[in-house]
Amino acid sequence: SSFYQHSVAQLTAVLTDDGVEETDEEISVTSASAFASTNATVLSVDGTELEGNAAGVVNVTGLWASVTSRAYEVSVTDTPAVITGVTLSDSGLQRDTLYGAPGTQSAARVRLTFDDTTIF
Repeated sequence: SSFYQHSVAQLTAVLTDDGVEETDEEISVTSASAFASTNATVLSVDGTELEGNAAGVVNVTGLWASVTSRAYEVSVTDTPAVITGVTLSDSGLQRDTLYGAPGTQSAARVRLTFDDTTIF
């Protein structure tokens, strides 16, 4: 089974009242927008989350206030992403040992570094 990266879509509206670029105002309208993919088999959309499902190329658009954005091309590939580093951190640890009553919990974070320098 293959796993693909996912991403979060964002949509920004450019508001202008006079056509002069210097007075344009950009605002995020992501929370009031809907997003769509031209092929959900390749890339599905759930709210603002875009999830790769198979190799291919799709177009993603956003819709806000009855206005559709221009299409944004997204490529999903089968190229493996190789993990080159793993870092575990736990802000609750003062030393190498976790102290506390049985059942004590501490949140840990894992940081993955991939061969293309992406950090997740």
